[in-house]
Amino acid sequence: MFRTIFVAGFLALLLVALPAIAQTTGAGADACAMPTGLRSETARNLFSEQQEDWLGEIMDKEVRSNFNVIEDPGNYLQKVADRLLAQLPPSNTRYRFVIIDSPELNSFGLVGGRIFIHRRMIAFTQNEDELAALLGHEMGHMVDHHVVIRASEWFRQLGATSLGDRQDVFDRWKQFEDNARKLKRVNDEKRESQEQLIADRIALYALTRAGYNPERAIDFFDRLFQTKHQTGNFWSDFFGLTNPNAKRLREMMKAEKPLAQNCIVAGGKDQSQFARWRESIIAAAKVAGRQSDEVPGLLKKVTLKSQLRTDLFHIQFSGDGKYLLAQDESSVFVLSREPLATLFRIDALDAHNAQFSPDSRSVVFYDEEL
Repeated sequence: MFRTIFVAGFLALLLVALPAIAQTTGAGADACAMPTGLRSETARNLFSEQQEDWLGEIMDKEVRSNFNVIEDPGNYLQKVADRLLAQLPPSNTRYRFVIIDSPELNSFGLVGGRIFIHRRMIAFTQNEDELAALLGHEMGHMVDHHVVIRASEWFRQLGATSLGDRQDVFDRWKQFEDNARKLKRVNDEKRESQEQLIADRIALYALTRAGYNPERAIDFFDRLFQTKHQTGNFWSDFFGLTNPNAKRLREMMKAEKPLAQNCIVAGGKDQSQFARWRESIIAAAKVAGRQSDEVPGLLKKVTLKSQLRTDLFHIQFSGDGKYLLAQDESSVFVLSREPLATLFRIDALDAHNAQFSPDSRSVVFYDEEL
């Protein structure tokens, strides 16, 4: 995931990194194997794969209670992921991909192979290569079990030295939620940065072997980080002027090494299929599991031709009654009242409540940096 998220009950959705496990073939190292040099601290993990899956079930329910889930036509995410999984070390983890209806530009992984992709992040991707980079990053996080390694650290603070059956895992998690404020949480910036770099590195490796274009993956992260290919240098590092994301992009570019042709799986991509799938997700009106939105006494229902995003937290009419202002966590929309239609949108990330001016001719707002 691209940043730490906390869901109800202090649910920690943390980044996961990948162990650099060299694959071998009888006589020696496989020339197509995953890069070596980085190792995970798996000895600190209290969880077996089965116990991790049980914890994933618990976390999954908590996340789904906070988001609406969008159906994935034809299990497209799973098909892309399967191409990447074929290039990674074998495991018993069953990966599951869920699209959640959120305007936030993000994605995150839990444990037990559960990965959540925000709808806006899918809209942000431009081709299947970029989607593969996104999924590969989250899968790279997942393989090294960093979420459960952190959960193991918290459980040890609560006296756990081992874990038992499903009920025991559930009881331990509830104990954690009840005592989360009391626990020591180490936000080691160096550790988290290393996890990100490893996940990026593994994503590049897996997608390159799967036949995707690593240059498009780097372009994707460059747009996401808004770094404009500015990667810093020795002197900007020395004086502490290099943006962390710029350093991360630089490390990705270093890791982008060509593989022998016999290591690359040919074919399988269909960019026209990606475009159709992406548009269907953006336009999706049906949300899996959503209750009927019929409202008793409803007088009128209007479908906006230019649809608003979900999770609006602020709505206001202008003083003259002609306009409507609607705001989510990243945008301010201005709509006409008759007919009800979107006039324009203003990018306003994490802005405080926007307001109409007294003459109803302007919109005023400010963010935390004024």
